[in-house]
Amino acid sequence: MAARDATHVYVGCYTTKHPHIRGDKLGDGVYALKLNPDGSLTHLSVHEQLDPSFVTASSDGRFLYATSEIEGGGVTAYRVDQTSGALTKLNERATGGDHACHLMLNRDGSLLAVANYSGGSVACFPVREDGSLGERGGFLQFEGAGLDRARQQKAHAHQSVFSASGAFLYVPDLGSDKIRQLRVGAGGALEEIPGAPFCEAPVPGCGPRHIAFHPTLPFAYNIHEMGNSVSALSCDAGGGGLAVLQTLSTLPEAYRGVSEGCTSLTESHCADVHVSPDGRFLYGSNRGHDSIVVFSIDQVAGTLSLVGHEHVGGSIPRSFGITPSGDFMLVACQDTHSINTFAVDKETGLLTNTGLTVEVGSPACVCFAALG
Repeated sequence: MAARDATHVYVGCYTTKHPHIRGDKLGDGVYALKLNPDGSLTHLSVHEQLDPSFVTASSDGRFLYATSEIEGGGVTAYRVDQTSGALTKLNERATGGDHACHLMLNRDGSLLAVANYSGGSVACFPVREDGSLGERGGFLQFEGAGLDRARQQKAHAHQSVFSASGAFLYVPDLGSDKIRQLRVGAGGALEEIPGAPFCEAPVPGCGPRHIAFHPTLPFAYNIHEMGNSVSALSCDAGGGGLAVLQTLSTLPEAYRGVSEGCTSLTESHCADVHVSPDGRFLYGSNRGHDSIVVFSIDQVAGTLSLVGHEHVGGSIPRSFGITPSGDFMLVACQDTHSINTFAVDKETGLLTNTGLTVEVGSPACVCFAALG
């Protein structure tokens, strides 16, 4: 049976000025939007919160969790109204490190992991039956540095991703050019895996940012913020180890700063990465080139082949999401303050700009929730 699309979209944004945000326009908190059948979005409500730069919903759509990317980092749990999509705050917890930038639930929704970017650490919380967060069950502080002393002077945990089994947690560390590989214990206890504590980045200074796992095959894909590249990885499901198979650029060969149709500055840095729901294509975002790169995935070897690039119709695509049906992609353009809708060709993987857009101040993340 084909996947049906979520009925609601939640957008996290920046509500205070950060160095990487150009201009003075900011958001108001966590936005609830209605996803219409044609891929358009309708504003429903906004729940005020300080810098909710990343949000995620439980698989049943009953609960939502949002980071606060601030000094002393925090995470907030919400109950979702199953009719209106409105949010009711349940509780909040300190994450133990500055600038919480990413969070993820394990498959059964019993644990929530949070990455602290400036803090260079990761925390894990048990989730109670009512959706609220229990006391922190696990915490690890990372050490290390990378080649680029301006950006990699210390550990910078940029994401926290559970394995399908929930036994392992993977943390791309931009600061020390590693993907940290952790074992998850009872109540969210965390420990580094003996003998396989990390996967080294393929090129020093490339800055691992996000990782996406294939839905059915033992492969993962790590996008590098500073290296403008993506690596295909093999996954050892039993031991939790990762190994680099291939690394490719996310930018067109001819790109030399500002290319035709792009309005950003000459630098470009990768941001988000996702595998299509059917596992056939990989997508990554380029901030500066302002594009989504499309790769096809070899269903045996897990390696990538370039399909093409699509301009996002805005500036600084910090995040994007593919609807559960695979029909649409929503791109959060941070510096042009919009969520833009693209139609996805499931046979070729290519994207078409629908022209549908909705205004949101400094959007940083989109996630989907099927309600009712």
